[in-house]
Amino acid sequence: MSPADASNRSIRVLVVYLREWHTRAYGMNEILRLSSPFDVYREPVGLEDPATLELIRTQRPEVVLLTPATGRSLPASEIGAALTAIEETSDATGVVLLTERGGSLATLPTPTRPRAYVASVDLGGKEVMVTAIRAVAEGSAYLSPSFLAPSIAQDGNPLRALTQQQHEVLRLMADGLSNTAIADRMVLSAKAVENHITGVFRVLDLKDEDTINRRVTAVLIYNRYTWL
Repeated sequence: MSPADASNRSIRVLVVYLREWHTRAYGMNEILRLSSPFDVYREPVGLEDPATLELIRTQRPEVVLLTPATGRSLPASEIGAALTAIEETSDATGVVLLTERGGSLATLPTPTRPRAYVASVDLGGKEVMVTAIRAVAEGSAYLSPSFLAPSIAQDGNPLRALTQQQHEVLRLMADGLSNTAIADRMVLSAKAVENHITGVFRVLDLKDEDTINRRVTAVLIYNRYTWL
């Protein structure tokens, strides 16, 4: 076994599902347990079970893979509450959220966002999930390919195409500042900040669509390429 494999095996992973037991959680757990380099708990557990938070508290897994119930559209508030419960139970645990591309999950309040989003359509093999788990365990952020525009997914770090002021505006957005606070910090007008944000969205190829929160996605892209 190589040193890299030995290091990966020390990453403890727990698959947690919301609502009822479902096939996706079981399937992901088996794939990771049998063919990934990580130390995966023997079976997925439901967050509604009081023993689950106790398990997270005592075992302190580096990564929780959170899988909302298959075929269910859960409100962002429920996902947020689950993330908060995990975070408050173990500050050593990061969350990978398995979800569909974009949608209301991108509007989760800042303190409860997971470190990684993985779209179910990207799970043709285990590689995407393994990459996401490894990134979170190392303190990085991760977005699976379907969250990124094709030009970003293929061309490497998209932040290099930002102007200096666009990059600074995006950095302050990632710090949670509002447009008004960004304007005060950079000594710019509110209109100038809006123009810079529009430029950021254009460079990152984030279209104005109802199914995606461009501001949140821009911040996730920023985190992915600055935390690596």
